[in-house]
Amino acid sequence: MSTTKPANKPDIRKDALERAHVLVSHLDALITCTYGGGGESFREMADHLQDSYMWSVAERIQELQACIEKAHDGDKAGAA
Repeated sequence: MSTTKPANKPDIRKDALERAHVLVSHLDALITCTYGGGGESFREMADHLQDSYMWSVAERIQELQACIEKAHDGDKAGAA
C-alpha cells in the first residue's frame, strides 16, 4: 500500500499547521502591543478602538483553534 498522496489532493493537516503558524505570529505581534511599555499607548486608545483591537485578537484565536482541530483531524485521517 502506497503512503503517497495524489499530486492534486490538498494536505489539510499541513495547510492547517501553516495557517496556525501565521496566526500565532499575528497574535504575538498584537498582544505584545497591549502590555508592558507598549501597552501604555494601547491603553490610551479610545475604548471603541481597544474593543475592535481585542475583537480582532479573539477572532484570530478562534481561527487558530479551528486550525488545530483540522490538523488533529488530519492526523486521524492519515492514521486510518
